[in-house]
Amino acid sequence: MSRGLGDVYKRQHLGSLSRALHSFIQTNDLHKSIHLALTEILFSIYTKGRAYIMEYGEGDTLSCTHEVCSKGIAPVRGTLQNIPLSTLRWSTEKIQKLYPILINNLDELPLEAAEEKRYLTMRGARSLIMIPLIIKGISWGYLGIDIVDNNRMWSLEDYQWLSSITNIISIITKMARTNAVSYTHLTLPTKLE
Repeated sequence: MSRGLGDVYKRQHLGSLSRALHSFIQTNDLHKSIHLALTEILFSIYTKGRAYIMEYGEGDTLSCTHEVCSKGIAPVRGTLQNIPLSTLRWSTEKIQKLYPILINNLDELPLEAAEEKRYLTMRGARSLIMIPLIIKGISWGYLGIDIVDNNRMWSLEDYQWLSSITNIISIITKMARTNAVSYTHLTLPTKLE
């Protein structure tokens, strides 16, 4: 009995989830694990684009902290630093209310998302998805994917798979940052008195 293409995608998606989580458990290296997860995403969607993490910063800003690009796609991380949240009101409101944003074609963006459309057009995006990164019911940023070589019809399966990866990234980030704080507060005597 042959399996449909949907079964192939499901196996690939499950494999990418497993590899992302396994990477963190084995290495305890947050940046390496996030890079692997973003790479797995791009490998699994069979199109050209970029996958990235945007985090809220101090002073109501948004910055790109991680980015992986398909071969031939220019990185934009350097241009996505300290963006005032007031500039991207539409998407900020959605993400902070924990709503995902799935755009199959930039023409679907509402008029109030004019600034978002400008940013996306500048970086060559034709379709995108943004999924909130959530810790304790609060968004600390989002995972984004820009598709640059065509328009993509995002499916429920895409959303569920990417939400799972986003949850893994949130969990490992919380664990890594909690451990980093714990280690900085831990003081051991340098000599016995």
